[in-house]
Amino acid sequence: MRCCRKSISKSPRRRRVVLLWIAALVAASVLAGVAGGDSEVDFTVPGSGSAEAVELLQERFPRFAGGTVDVVYTAADGVTGPDTAARIDALAGDIAEVDHVLAAEPGPVSPDGSTGTVQVRFDLSAQRLPAESVKRVMDLAGEAEGDGLRIELGGYPIERVERSEAGSESVGLVAALLILMVAFGSALAAGLPLVIAGFGLGVALGGVWLMANVLDVPDFGVQIATMIGIGVGIDYALFIVPARC
Repeated sequence: MRCCRKSISKSPRRRRVVLLWIAALVAASVLAGVAGGDSEVDFTVPGSGSAEAVELLQERFPRFAGGTVDVVYTAADGVTGPDTAARIDALAGDIAEVDHVLAAEPGPVSPDGSTGTVQVRFDLSAQRLPAESVKRVMDLAGEAEGDGLRIELGGYPIERVERSEAGSESVGLVAALLILMVAFGSALAAGLPLVIAGFGLGVALGGVWLMANVLDVPDFGVQIATMIGIGVGIDYALFIVPARC
């Protein structure tokens, strides 16, 4: 690492390059915050069979056109008993009061009486549904659990919320840092590719939000840009570190 520090210190333009990158990052962040567009959450293809089916459903059966969540519950002593039935009815009533929930209706019960379902219907599609409403349903289900009653939730709205909470980008950065530290044996050499990738990624994300004003950018566009930016940024930064050392 001594040779790395020595060669970098001899560069007469190092401060200018760093300042330019900082300025670019600040400018991209400010412009994205002031003039950035909104991402799209409409994945329908106009004229396709699925799009026509969705339009027909919204026109004739609007109560069944939104996103749905399945609440599956089970109990060791069965779900048909009065105590469990009362708890599930109370849960369904609480869920029905959540914003954007149209109904929370009891569904079928398994033949052996050990498992039952409640279907939650929303007034918006799963893509447009606010995460707060889904999280509230998840919280209510968690509060109703216990005393032999187990509740699990399923459906695309639940999947979207849990996926957003996973923070895979942060996990990827931590994993990359650990791998680079093992490979280089130095925190400075391991951190340099991450810093370079971070600057490039910040500028790129600002450009993505600005492009959303003129192009349709899906809501997963930021995740894709982040994934590619981290991978490519670290890979190309690795060419610099060995070259300097």
